[in-house]
Amino acid sequence: MINTYQFAAGLGTGLFIGLIFGIGFMWYFNYCSNFKEKQN
Repeated sequence: MINTYQFAAGLGTGLFIGLIFGIGFMWYFNYCSNFKEKQN
């Protein structure tokens, strides 16, 4: 039997990590796009 609190904590942590990775990826993508435009 899984503990509901443990499950909620694990789910929250997973969502938080996913959010951080998502923001980091979007920032990295925008940074690369701006860098390429400056080189031209």
